[in-house]
Amino acid sequence: MSLAARILVVEADPDRAAGITARLAQHGYASMVSRNGREALPLAIGGATDIVLVGPGNSEDAAMLTDALGQRPSTRALPVIVLDGPSSSETGDEPEDMELLARMRSLLRLNTMQEEWSRRRETLASYGLVPPDPPRIPRNVDDARVIVVSNDPESIVAALANVAVVTPIANAYLAMQQLVSGEIDVVVTSIDDALAEEFCRDIRANTKLFHLPVVVIVQQQSRDVLRSGASEVMRPGWTPEDLRSRVAALAGMQRYRQRLTDTYRVTRHPVTCDSLADVFSYGFLLDHLALQIAATRRSGKPLTLGCFDVVGMAEINNAHGYAAGDLVIRQIGHLIRRLTRAEDLPARLGGARFCVSLPDTSAEEAANVIRRISGIVGRTAFSLTGSQESLTVELRCGVAECDSKDTPERLIARAQKAFG
Repeated sequence: MSLAARILVVEADPDRAAGITARLAQHGYASMVSRNGREALPLAIGGATDIVLVGPGNSEDAAMLTDALGQRPSTRALPVIVLDGPSSSETGDEPEDMELLARMRSLLRLNTMQEEWSRRRETLASYGLVPPDPPRIPRNVDDARVIVVSNDPESIVAALANVAVVTPIANAYLAMQQLVSGEIDVVVTSIDDALAEEFCRDIRANTKLFHLPVVVIVQQQSRDVLRSGASEVMRPGWTPEDLRSRVAALAGMQRYRQRLTDTYRVTRHPVTCDSLADVFSYGFLLDHLALQIAATRRSGKPLTLGCFDVVGMAEINNAHGYAAGDLVIRQIGHLIRRLTRAEDLPARLGGARFCVSLPDTSAEEAANVIRRISGIVGRTAFSLTGSQESLTVELRCGVAECDSKDTPERLIARAQKAFG
């Protein structure tokens, strides 16, 4: 399944450019090539790309693009990433500089948030609402809130002195406690590689920290921690300048992501939401799905709908009363809303059925999200009206990825037909 992302490769060497684009294609990315920053700038400004990859040794092009994009007032974040290492097309395995493919998905989710926000604004406007303007992208972050996890943090703290407020912590366990309780922009680790991998997995398993940028300074040149959830890898021989630039860029993206998430939250309104479950209404879902389906047909990016059905809702109503049943539905709706990403759209279909629209998400990826939500709901004890009693529920789940024939109603029906 193609990610349908638009990657702009800036590289003057035709052979090297061919090697980069070939490996991007192997990972499902579509790409185009510009020979230099000046040639690439109109494409970057015009919205024809999602990420700019600058070939190794072309730092001047990267600086020019970053400065030019930064001077333009914009609500769209466009990452400019410099590849650091050889990119010969003769290399058989994925080279070191292409390890960033693992973190490109996170950057692309930020693009998804921006594109989905434009659609959400359009649907809200059709309901007579005036949505807030999207946030501006932070520039020149010099007060990043950074946790450094290391037994010997002095060199890292010194490198970040002018761009961050740094809190050094000796081990990953104490760092997790701090991360869960505080607002942090970036984590930098310099610990045993195996412990760093476990630390990254713990961070990605926490829904509150899922998008938190993590820079891992590895001890071994060959260690692959990106698969464990690291955002950036710094290898032996790293320089303070490189660490500063990466942390500042990641902090800016993280703050922009949080501001955009906060903007999504304030758009919920009584005329768009289900009065019982406090998620979006069925009518709002139908209207918004029409825009999402049209967008996925234009872009080729996937759109998947996941549906939930509470098993035995009639029995709950009969045993405990309809007021208790309504309370359970309200609590389930609140939990589903809390467990979905900002760009996802949770809605109530009616009765004890819910759904979540997941833009830029394949059926396979969506199934993992839906199963995770179902598992958490199934392990939650829901309170009942006027008593200390509680109960647990089971959800049936189904997903369907949008195809060329789908209308909003047809996509919903196919997702419900897939109930397991």
